[in-house]
Amino acid sequence: KTKWTVNDHMRGVYSFDCSRMYNFIASCGVERHIMLWNPFTGRSVGALYGHTASVQEILVNESENQLISLATDKVIKIWDLRSNKCLQTLLDGATYWPENRISAIAHDPKRRVIITGTTKAKVWHRSVKETVGVCPVVKAAYNKAFRQVVAGDLNGNINVWSVDRGESVFNFNEAHGEAKLSAMAFDQSLRRLLTCARDGSVNMWNFNNGKCLKVFEDFGGTEISCATYVEEGSNHFVIAAGDDRKVVVWVDNKNSTRETVYAKLDGHYDDITSVAFCYQSILATGSYDGKIILWKISSDSTPKGELVPPDDHLKTSEQKPIEQLHFLPHRGKTLAALSMDAKVYVWRIVDGMHMYTLHTEHKGQGTAMHSDEENKYLITADSLGFVFVWDLSECEWHRQETLSEVKDVRTVSKPMGRAGGKVRFMHGWQAHRKPVKSVQHVKYKDKDDFVVTASEDGRVRFWTLEGQLVGTFGVDSWFAGVAESYVCDRAYHKTKPDPPSKDDKADQLASLTRRNRQSMMGRFSERDQKGEDCGVSKEDDDCVHFEDEEEEEEEDAERDLMSQEMYDKLILEQRRYQLLEGAGKKKKGSGGDKSTNVFNTILDRRLKLQVIAPVEAPRHSNKKATKR
Repeated sequence: KTKWTVNDHMRGVYSFDCSRMYNFIASCGVERHIMLWNPFTGRSVGALYGHTASVQEILVNESENQLISLATDKVIKIWDLRSNKCLQTLLDGATYWPENRISAIAHDPKRRVIITGTTKAKVWHRSVKETVGVCPVVKAAYNKAFRQVVAGDLNGNINVWSVDRGESVFNFNEAHGEAKLSAMAFDQSLRRLLTCARDGSVNMWNFNNGKCLKVFEDFGGTEISCATYVEEGSNHFVIAAGDDRKVVVWVDNKNSTRETVYAKLDGHYDDITSVAFCYQSILATGSYDGKIILWKISSDSTPKGELVPPDDHLKTSEQKPIEQLHFLPHRGKTLAALSMDAKVYVWRIVDGMHMYTLHTEHKGQGTAMHSDEENKYLITADSLGFVFVWDLSECEWHRQETLSEVKDVRTVSKPMGRAGGKVRFMHGWQAHRKPVKSVQHVKYKDKDDFVVTASEDGRVRFWTLEGQLVGTFGVDSWFAGVAESYVCDRAYHKTKPDPPSKDDKADQLASLTRRNRQSMMGRFSERDQKGEDCGVSKEDDDCVHFEDEEEEEEEDAERDLMSQEMYDKLILEQRRYQLLEGAGKKKKGSGGDKSTNVFNTILDRRLKLQVIAPVEAPRHSNKKATKR
């Protein structure tokens, strides 16, 4: 039996859909607007205006509070069901034959994409534009078991992304309620995620479904700055430390949902900033005063050893803090420590002997450090967003090696290792414009080397070991291992940490380019050529958009920006190149090289460059240049 009938569509109906959440029926037809109806009474509750051609298809996406409409002129519009406003307009600018139209449209809620059908299927991918970068990232950790990157920001939002494509897999929010997230770590099986907060709370999660598995109690109300998971034989420990200057140890029992403190290790005189498990129950912790203490994980809270940088007495209090500790089992079982002044100190754990001091020459403060599983590479990052990659393959720090003619180990620091064995600089680039909070080496499918960086700008990025940007998680899409799908077709600007002279600066410069992205399996969306964006309010700025690569031009421009120091180096190199090329060709009576004057003017004004390319020497003669 017919319940109600409406006749407001004067020329016929093409499509309709309903929403149980918002209690309406939407219909479209030859008219250029979408009609909304009350499903119980049949009365009109509104209409959506904006299309300039007949609307042939509509879809309701309740999970994102959106309505998707397709018109006969190949225009797709995304509407907000809460405000009835147009959020985004997409135009398929391609020409199809024999009929230049889109015949079908569908939405895949699992992959969060729109699929259109013409002569072939086309995928319109989603990307978060405004929500990425709104909150500083605390840490981004790579999970090799699932080939995923798990990142947590300051507000406790946990995001899981696929390394294969850069797509979002899962996310959950407020891991610690209103408390700010401060530390993260995986367990030994890489199936559970340990999170810590500034209020002293410690939780264990299944990061694939957002379920809290366990709570670790009694740390106290102070901030936790570092945490790790230790598996020693049949014993499993969770270790956290922070502002209370104590190392707290819990035992991880399988059948328990709440754990109480097993031991508290007391010995630091300042806030603990970093922790690393070495081997044979040896734990290392670093503090804000530059001291590193070695412990045996047990109920005994007595320190087993202390490591002090050899130049500790020469440092100021701002240079002493230990930012990161990392154990190097394949380099003579040594411990590497990154201090705030961007120096890396290496000690041999077996006897506590200082083996090496690496002067990274980072211009900013040292913030993060990591090494691969085989300890072939060491990656360091700083507060200016720069990342340096170092080669450790020539370093062998074994016990039989001794430090000769050293009277005071606190004041003398000499490179150690086999003959000619030194830490060698490999690559360097600016990964972010704000401090890098986390950096990690990624071995993809046991063959390709990548780097994951996370910054205070809220972005988590994926790089090759040479500094080529693969993409930003949640924004870009790629195929890991396929260089043609990466955001940039070559490495970013390389920087050598300590140039010997101005004449050698040319070795540190590489042309910075941004390639035009190729369409891989229809992964990008088309931009509205008319630039139409109907009625987007400030509240709508946080919404998820379907992105075209051209719409991200402004963000890509930000990635290509160089620091002022790098820019000066480039200008000096361009100027020197011009002078060398023009030497011998310029006549004695000429009024000077015009190109030199141009570069002098640019150098004085310090104009900002967005895209930088190598400068070619002029091929015209001096006579033609004088006429011009």
